[in-house]
Amino acid sequence: MNFYEKIEYNYSDIQMLIVDEIEENLHLDYKDGRALCKDDKKRMEITKDISAFANSDGGIIVYGVTEANHKPVGVAPVDGSIYTKEWLEQVIQRISRRIKDVKIYPIRIDGDITKTIYVVKIPVSNDCPHMAEDRRYYKRFNFSSVPMEEYEVRASFNKKLSPTLTIEDCVFYQNNDEEEEYVEYNFKAYIYNDSNNVGDNYKLNAIFCEDFGKCSFSYNPQEERLSYTILHRFRMKVAMPSKEYIYPYETVEVGHFKIKVDRSYASTYMDNLVIELNLYYQGGSYSAMYIPKSDELITDETRMKSLTEQSTNRINKIISIEKEEKEKTDYFDK
Repeated sequence: MNFYEKIEYNYSDIQMLIVDEIEENLHLDYKDGRALCKDDKKRMEITKDISAFANSDGGIIVYGVTEANHKPVGVAPVDGSIYTKEWLEQVIQRISRRIKDVKIYPIRIDGDITKTIYVVKIPVSNDCPHMAEDRRYYKRFNFSSVPMEEYEVRASFNKKLSPTLTIEDCVFYQNNDEEEEYVEYNFKAYIYNDSNNVGDNYKLNAIFCEDFGKCSFSYNPQEERLSYTILHRFRMKVAMPSKEYIYPYETVEVGHFKIKVDRSYASTYMDNLVIELNLYYQGGSYSAMYIPKSDELITDETRMKSLTEQSTNRINKIISIEKEEKEKTDYFDK
């Protein structure tokens, strides 16, 4: 689990950042403990930095770590008996609109409250833009919090009117008698609306990366408005447009199509099948990959990139072998 995904933090996590020289970025910022101060200017800076993360893509501020050239070099804790977690929460509440679900994790070095580091985790907000105490709007840019342009503020307000849709789950299962000459698989996906706005215009594309010379696709047009495109022999795209509204915090089911695979090829098919998922909706998009064999829905970008490379390498290898075999056959035919 990486630093951003943790649900608890301790001093060893801070030491890891320093030893590994984890650099500041759009999602991580280090602040000397002296950044927590009760004068007006320092309080305003706190609201500026935290609102900037919420207005951008979320992230973490570590109060109590010094940096040089954007890398952590040591600790500079704050007196937690003076600058308490409750005091920091009250400062954050000066941000307008209030940011939901900000988490503050106090770390006491050797259990000493006078040597406290605060890890503040700020979520990406669906209620942005959030205004700092100086009545300005900020965003993250490189390693800093900078004022937003007028058009960016307007775009943030419009974002509040758009839904936030995600792919919650997928199902890919066998659905026929084992004595038949083919194996029939059914597919369906679940889309979740993680916002207060209704989703009424969306589309899910599923790209199946396997050999479609040995497969066939079918669906009931009276039940589903689907379309499919054979991109090439090893890539088929199935487009699933919106068929009903997705109300706030509701899940809907899409898909309901079948793929038939020659039984002699079914085992190879399931061992190697990767399904690329791209969800498009008004105001945004969401991507994932689904591996039917292990029933995994993957959203980590690094792992998705690795899976794409593995799939591409496998397909290229198959094509190369077939080409060599054809050249040999053509040679002997002559």
